Amino acid sequence: MLWALIENGMISGPSAAWTLAGAALIFASAWYLNRLKMIIPMKRFIALVVLITAFCLFVHAALWIYITLLITAWFMGTGIVTGSLLRRYGLLDLEADWHGNTPFSFVGRTMNISLTLKKPETSPVIKKIKEWLKHRGELLLEGSDSNHYAVTNETERSSFPLAYTDDSELNHFCEVEFILRGHDSGSSLYMAYQFVKPWSYILPWQQRLKLTIPDITILSSGFASFAGINIPPKKENEKNHPIRRESRLQTESFLHIGEYSTGEPLARLDFKTGLRLNQLVSRKYSETIELRCLVALGLGRRARAARSTELLLSRLGRVLAENASSRISSDLVIFDLAKRYEKQLGYNPRKILEAGRELSFINASYLEEDEFVLTEIPGRRIRDYTWLRLIVSWGGRIDLTRTLEAASLYKKNGVRVEVTVIAPELLDVLEKNRNSSAAVFFLEMMKQNQHKAEKAGIRLNWLPE
Repeated sequence: MLWALIENGMISGPSAAWTLAGAALIFASAWYLNRLKMIIPMKRFIALVVLITAFCLFVHAALWIYITLLITAWFMGTGIVTGSLLRRYGLLDLEADWHGNTPFSFVGRTMNISLTLKKPETSPVIKKIKEWLKHRGELLLEGSDSNHYAVTNETERSSFPLAYTDDSELNHFCEVEFILRGHDSGSSLYMAYQFVKPWSYILPWQQRLKLTIPDITILSSGFASFAGINIPPKKENEKNHPIRRESRLQTESFLHIGEYSTGEPLARLDFKTGLRLNQLVSRKYSETIELRCLVALGLGRRARAARSTELLLSRLGRVLAENASSRISSDLVIFDLAKRYEKQLGYNPRKILEAGRELSFINASYLEEDEFVLTEIPGRRIRDYTWLRLIVSWGGRIDLTRTLEAASLYKKNGVRVEVTVIAPELLDVLEKNRNSSAAVFFLEMMKQNQHKAEKAGIRLNWLPE
């Protein structure tokens, strides 16, 4: 078409050559700007087009081509110069890190990401350029591509002065909230640098930044108490269940003061009483009963059907916290058709946190839960335990007969048994549609299971979480 216009005399040869050269220059500049990650936001681009069009209405038509070339050269030139300076001297070579350099966190907890400049100033000229950019530019926070956490201050405050990166008390302005358990690896933080007003009217460019965030392991919120962190529930289905001070069984009972016998612990010596009686005496106690609890969690087909893995692990963390606060030693078993995970935790917070980190990678399997695998614990008998705390999910089937039968074996050996059933969706339906025929049927099944548990001497808890 261009050749036809030249042949008809509508466009001269030199004009066509200049047009082609200008188009080629524009395409080359656009390609280079794309490599520099320089963009003009759509809102600013539309505003510039409207302003230029309005200005051209008051100018002679013969000057339009020159105005267009001038404006294009200005914006293309400033974009290339700005992007080249930022890339060449590493003026925006930022590094992201977790504030406090913590290797793990918990679901529901908020943490901050700090940003620092990698390259220091190398020369007075570069230092002046960097200072000029700091005072006339700002960082825009656009978000992250992580599935395990979300940027929470994205809507409240998304722009910050670049000078914040030099201040250790202000450079952790990016706040995120962890929403999913697991190990986050290879996530990126997306930001942009732009000039502040009024400089943004003549320099409307933004440079896109992509920062790699260090790996972090996210544990279930139920394990937060072992790290001294309190995570309040925020969602409707996360009701607050405070730690119950149950099973405060007396492990040692003071009897009397008597003559010290060889082999007794030196800590039981009573020196004040011994000085008055002029003999070596000690405090006598009844025999110590070792409190050991088997904490079992079913994580198989029923948990998968009810989609309650996160609630089960959160409940597990609270159960372990209850045992630790009561100085009850815990043995943990995760099972489906067989035992998937076993560990002796005691009441050591460090061991429990390590177990929480290991469980951050576990998910419900396709195999049916079989509670009878709990009757065979290597190195221990059923009667070695004083308490069984079994956590299961109600999904796929509504009969807890097999669960209660396996738990009753512990009860027959003098073990205290507590079965906790996690059924958030079902109990929510029952609360909202209590008068429906389905609700009546499920309530009747719950009563039957409750009656079976009471008959076997088992405590059955229905927790919607």
